[in-house]
Amino acid sequence: MAKAKQKQELTADASFEAFERLLTIQSESLQELAAAEGNTVATQVAKVKAINNLREAFDEAAIPAVMKIAGTAIGFRTDKDTDAGTTAYSTEIIREVCIEAMLSGLELLGNQFNIIAGRMYTTLEGYQHKLASLDYVTDLDIAVGNPEDVEVQEQEKTGETGDTPCSLSTVSCPSSQRAAFTASNTRRRTLRPTTSTGGFRYQPAGKTNSRRSIA
Repeated sequence: MAKAKQKQELTADASFEAFERLLTIQSESLQELAAAEGNTVATQVAKVKAINNLREAFDEAAIPAVMKIAGTAIGFRTDKDTDAGTTAYSTEIIREVCIEAMLSGLELLGNQFNIIAGRMYTTLEGYQHKLASLDYVTDLDIAVGNPEDVEVQEQEKTGETGDTPCSLSTVSCPSSQRAAFTASNTRRRTLRPTTSTGGFRYQPAGKTNSRRSIA
């Protein structure tokens, strides 16, 4: 009995060590991809290298730790979650979807992506994480809710009028990136949540027909 318990503890330790190694490889891969940005060939080479490294790291030791958070709100949800807090998806699908999510800069915790029909979909939490991770975003304030309710909240907070259902309150960025957020130092931009994609649409304040995506 004692030997069986000791074996389980050793297996758990090995699984967590493998999980830590997996996250370390993700961090290193994202750094290499960032360094290769702007160079098409270097980016493709870095991405293929990262995929192969992550697949190797997703070995039999790492899989149990990942499967424990699959199908949970703490980890990531799927459309095949079970009442037992697990998922009916195979380890092969879990591995490939997790690799795709990790290479896009998402974390395996915090429900930042879901698995639907065997594919990866970024969630609202995932888009918030991506926005907050941008170097040139220094203060992110996202108000999400029914458009009418959020508009009233924004107007009460800022004293402004207009269509501001979901906004970036403060964005600081270099001149090379400024066009993506603002046309001038005083013009306000808004983010409108979309239920179809779980993300945001990029929308200038006061305009309701803009369809430009920032995700």
